[in-house]
Amino acid sequence: VPPRAVAGGWLVFIGHDEDQMRMAVLGTDGRLRDLPARRPHHGMVDSYAVAVSPDGTRVAFRDVVVDLTTMDWSYVPHTPPSGSSDGYVTEVRMIGWTDAGLFFEGAPYQQGLGSTWLLRADGTTVPVRVPDGSHVSDADAADVAVALDYADDNSDTCVRAYVLDDPMWTLVGPRACMGRYLGEALGVSPDHRWLLTDDLPEVWDLRE
Repeated sequence: VPPRAVAGGWLVFIGHDEDQMRMAVLGTDGRLRDLPARRPHHGMVDSYAVAVSPDGTRVAFRDVVVDLTTMDWSYVPHTPPSGSSDGYVTEVRMIGWTDAGLFFEGAPYQQGLGSTWLLRADGTTVPVRVPDGSHVSDADAADVAVALDYADDNSDTCVRAYVLDDPMWTLVGPRACMGRYLGEALGVSPDHRWLLTDDLPEVWDLRE
């Protein structure tokens, strides 16, 4: 798990295996400050998903938000009740921070898929439905959703991109086709311009 830049240092993972794993802030003075203990679920990759606020003062992971200046923490709303899995994994999934707040997935769930919510600074939440057929990356720009439409013979790929304008989604530009097969969308740059795919080292200009 790579370090993440936060206010005053870096967010790092400490430990040799899952049973010992914990998070801490490594300050520029070399000191470590442990985050409140919230152990990841065994074997669940999403449990290690960490979202850092744009100003680096708050960290969201599992089902909590931690204020790094005080180390106080609070649960996010819409946490699924215990025993509500119905055979599917139902956990809060952090998507990322936007200028409007924390974007995450929580209850209610349908076949393991959660509803998407925006947690604002005042503690209120508003449902934010991702545009049909699109996907928001767990990294980079959490306020951009990308949809890829493939030709039947995989000879072309058309792209639609949306930006979250609390609480609505608006198109970044016109639907554009790339003229060839485009791989999976992995992330969008913070300025909403560059689309990273698995066609490395190429990146795509969403505005063009």
